[in-house]
Amino acid sequence: MRFLLCLLALFFTLTTADSNASSLNCTQEVTVKQGETVTIITAALGLTNSHDEFTSLNPTVPDWNNIIPGQVLNFPCSSPAPVVTPSICTQNYTVQQNDNVFSIHQLFRIPIDQLLFSLLNPTVHNWKFVSVGQVINLPCSPCLQGYKVKHGDGVIAIAESRYVAINEFDFYVYNPDVKNWNFITPDELIYLPCSPCRQKYTAVQGDTVLNIANTLGVFIHEQLFLSMNKGIKDWGSILAGQVLYFPCS
Repeated sequence: MRFLLCLLALFFTLTTADSNASSLNCTQEVTVKQGETVTIITAALGLTNSHDEFTSLNPTVPDWNNIIPGQVLNFPCSSPAPVVTPSICTQNYTVQQNDNVFSIHQLFRIPIDQLLFSLLNPTVHNWKFVSVGQVINLPCSPCLQGYKVKHGDGVIAIAESRYVAINEFDFYVYNPDVKNWNFITPDELIYLPCSPCRQKYTAVQGDTVLNIANTLGVFIHEQLFLSMNKGIKDWGSILAGQVLYFPCS
């Protein structure tokens, strides 16, 4: 019996070691596209940029700074990034006579998002048809800040100066009295989403934007990152010692 237990323990140890080795040796092939660099590829894969690791996986590539389109390179397998699930603030609303989904969203100045509406109201089979007396769930009304237009201002430029993203449809939801967002006049009062809270982070060797965001527990996408970090043109190329801004945790 003791001998069998020893054999089982040995088998388990060897199996575990083999499994760990397999996971450590897991690689994936990537075909280089026009304009890509090793830094851009590793950032897109959510990997740490390591020269020694790249060289060991690609011994026939003499210079990792000189890769060409069509070249097939080896990279470690991507580890699944931790999922950050933001909590959603909601409010209830009882549908009134002559209401529809569009007028209700405009009443609360909430941008319409069909997917989010369906998630918040799984029993509503057709989101465009709601009935009087029906109770529906809506996202909480967004934080809006007023801005008095100055000479030469444009909506996009104002939004970027406040680190917020805006599109034409949402702008009209926030500003139903404005007929054309391309023609705003000096001293006119318009409303935009409130500027986001920002936190400062100093990049270290091997950092990528996505890895930093995962570490901080925040959601980030390219447009938001570039709007918060004006001097950066490529979010796939950040340098050690660079001061970066991310949304608050």
